Amino acid sequence: ECSNKALEIDPNNAEAWVLKGSTLMAQSKFDEAIECSNKALEIDPNNARAWMLKGGSLMYLKRFEESADAMNKAMALDKNIAVGLQKYIGSEVETEKKAEVEKTEKKSGWKRLLGR
Repeated sequence: ECSNKALEIDPNNAEAWVLKGSTLMAQSKFDEAIECSNKALEIDPNNARAWMLKGGSLMYLKRFEESADAMNKAMALDKNIAVGLQKYIGSEVETEKKAEVEKTEKKSGWKRLLGR
């Protein structure tokens, strides 16, 4: 893995820690991803991507207050993250709304009545 090689060469590479943590997060290894984000933040406390990684991992662990704090720090450091997060949350909310509508339609028989 690229991040491991980069960390062998330079263990103080914050971006490599973020990359490694992102890979772990994608594998649902959220505690390990948080460890990587913490290492990145020890090196660079103003690394918005590390704060975002930490916030996302905490969210999956249902540690919502800590997650919100980390994400707020990320957004304060990088306004582009705020825009991306708003788009992501918006798409997640839309997906949840659609799923809820379909679930309601199935329960009530509306789907059959509406010809769906």
